[in-house]
Amino acid sequence: MADLSALLNTAAEEVLENMFFSGVTGELPGEPGGDRLSATVSFVGSSEGELTVSATASALSALAAGFLGEEDDAVSEAQLQSVAGELANVLCGAVLGHLNPKGSFRIAPPRIAREQDGNAIREMEVRKLFELLEGDLAVGLTVH
Repeated sequence: MADLSALLNTAAEEVLENMFFSGVTGELPGEPGGDRLSATVSFVGSSEGELTVSATASALSALAAGFLGEEDDAVSEAQLQSVAGELANVLCGAVLGHLNPKGSFRIAPPRIAREQDGNAIREMEVRKLFELLEGDLAVGLTVH
């Protein structure tokens, strides 16, 4: 199987730069902390599994502002949730495209949740904690 950690790195850099006008500035050691919003998408097809993104409200607000062309303080809670779901969906598509370029996948609609300390990604096969200019972004991926 492909190096899922490297695929997450590549996909996160592409998606954040091209769609959210942000970028990965490094990788943080340890586990994500604080109050967070997470979005999880599951996928079936050539491979099955799920991908979860998790970020603090302030980091997600800055990402959403870039994505929506808004000011950080103008982003509503509903927009935060929508953008978190879109980030999970697009990141999952990018990972799957790299994993199996000729594969066929169906990605389920995102499930949004509030969480504490990154619990949503703790049990996933691959976990990455990216440092962004806006804060941190935790991503977890499991492929069966």
